[in-house]
Amino acid sequence: MAWSAGVRALARRFRRSAGERAQTPVRPAARGRRPPAAPAGFNPERLFAGVFWFQRWEIFDGVFTPGGNPIDELCDDLRLPEDLSGKRVLDIGAWNGCLSFECERRGAREVVALGPEDPSRTGFDRIRALLGAERTRYVVGSVYDLDPAELGSFDLVLFCGVLYHLRYPLLGIDNIRRVCRGEVLIETFVSDAQFVLRRGETLVELPLAKVAPELTAAPLWLFFRRDELSQDASNWFGPNAEAVEQAFDSAGFSTELLATMTRGTSSRATFRALRRDGPPEFLTIGSVEGTHYDATVRPLFGAPKLDFGLADALEYDLVDGLRRADAADASSWLEGTYRMLLGRSPGSAERAGALERLGDGGQPEREELAIELVRSRAYRVHLLSRCYELFLSRSGSAGEIESWLGLLDGGHSLERAVIGFVASDEHFARSGGTNAAWLARLATDLSGRPLEAARATLAALEAGTTSRGAVARRFLDDAENRASLLRRLFPL
Repeated sequence: MAWSAGVRALARRFRRSAGERAQTPVRPAARGRRPPAAPAGFNPERLFAGVFWFQRWEIFDGVFTPGGNPIDELCDDLRLPEDLSGKRVLDIGAWNGCLSFECERRGAREVVALGPEDPSRTGFDRIRALLGAERTRYVVGSVYDLDPAELGSFDLVLFCGVLYHLRYPLLGIDNIRRVCRGEVLIETFVSDAQFVLRRGETLVELPLAKVAPELTAAPLWLFFRRDELSQDASNWFGPNAEAVEQAFDSAGFSTELLATMTRGTSSRATFRALRRDGPPEFLTIGSVEGTHYDATVRPLFGAPKLDFGLADALEYDLVDGLRRADAADASSWLEGTYRMLLGRSPGSAERAGALERLGDGGQPEREELAIELVRSRAYRVHLLSRCYELFLSRSGSAGEIESWLGLLDGGHSLERAVIGFVASDEHFARSGGTNAAWLARLATDLSGRPLEAARATLAALEAGTTSRGAVARRFLDDAENRASLLRRLFPL
């Protein structure tokens, strides 16, 4: 009985015949724009010679690259929009580049093709030159290299045929979250219908529902130590569909299964992951990575935790501290949080609504409410008022506050406000009008402690090789300095 139920559940998600897709109610497949006619004198043999073509793509009308992986079917399975106008796209694992150039053909304003291969040897450079593609460029690197400071952020990330090749899959997914401001379209091998087992020296492939039907709904990652999957030593993990969804959700997305299919002997699936606002879940649940960020994952993701969601490290520390704050009950926590962030107690209606949301005052509910308050105009006004008091020793006028609100691009950037104040000419003048005096005042204002060793920094300021803003930003890279500043800005 259990085995039959498992088979039925599996059959609902996976179609065993080649090319048959799950009947998932999603938007219609997009076919893209028609390819241009081949230019006069085009020689396909010369273009295709000496390159391993994995992708099959209609480069010109009726002319296809000689690969076995059809890009048109992949686009259908991904539900790739026909019109990508205005979108900035990242194609991870671009290889020949056909999917990247298809995105340019569909109107993307910029496409970054990322991969560890040399584009002069994969056919990418040949296609780019032949098409005269001006909006697609290749970056040599991997998903482990993704850094918004280097590549910026993207409206659409394509992550096709890569996940199961990663020895560190969660690191890859977390890095994608750092550079994605919109959605990720994922295509990958999945182990639901092709669960690989070793029996002695023999490898057998069975549906997961037949191996253990009660596990069909569990997130499982099948590990391949050598070449157990398709005799390919570059394959490390075979997640089932549930594992793919939950891994992306943990990284800060809302994920849905789009389609399932069998190509050759490989069971595949496509997914759509929409970026959620705020820090990713794995940093908010009391994990070691979230609790001890600087000691654990800062070397991987850099100083600003809020590459992931909020605006900067200061703001993340603020929300994280409120999430973990000691409080006798939800009402006490709410009172303290409102006074800290807004400089006042909650009104009666605010209190009633917030207490209903908080329930017993668990950390996820606290975080959700704290983030909502930090993104409010009232918080930003209170923050700016505190900055005027702490850094300039005066009150800000209504016009000055309003001007600052506009400069903060919607407001939720505590670090930008602090750096703007302490790097200002007014702060410099109030400090004494010299670089040495300003450095001393900076340390006191940001941490409440005098600066001990600043000779190199002072010399750089005097020589003009660094700026006051850069100095303040480096000062705030230190977790202890950030903690001291938050206590000074938001005393309880």
